[in-house]
Amino acid sequence: MRQAKILREQFWRGNAPNSTAVAAAKASISLATAYRIEDDPRLPSLKAAPRQRRRPDPLANIFDAEVVPMLEAAPGLRSVAIFEEMMRRHPELGEGIRRTLERRIRAWRALHGEEQEVIFRQTHEPGRVGQECSIISGWRIPASSTPMWCSAARASSPWPRASQGNRI
Repeated sequence: MRQAKILREQFWRGNAPNSTAVAAAKASISLATAYRIEDDPRLPSLKAAPRQRRRPDPLANIFDAEVVPMLEAAPGLRSVAIFEEMMRRHPELGEGIRRTLERRIRAWRALHGEEQEVIFRQTHEPGRVGQECSIISGWRIPASSTPMWCSAARASSPWPRASQGNRI
């Protein structure tokens, strides 16, 4: 839509006698496209109305009445098992609702299901020292005849030969 931006800038300047044609030429678009953009400068994705259902909802009557109580009673129940039970209870539904039912169950579980565990993955890059640091204090090291107390720190790494230790 870079061309539309150039066209609008050129058109609103209005300094040329035939500004739409000049702006279209500068934007490298056809004159018809320039007039179309001039009439409605919105993007095509913003012009289209949201798509409505093309056929009646086959699960409208049974999802809240039968499927949701099954999910609340047994949260670990798989969607395939629920589909088979719905086919047993309502043979007029047909096999074509399986994916629709799976999507509805996934959406319901996302909003009303059990809490999910959050996992933060850690990536360890080779050659970089890890963020963990162990501080070891209170070591008694005998040096000649008098014992000395000292502390040491060691940063660990998941890769061999990449850890280091320093005396504090």
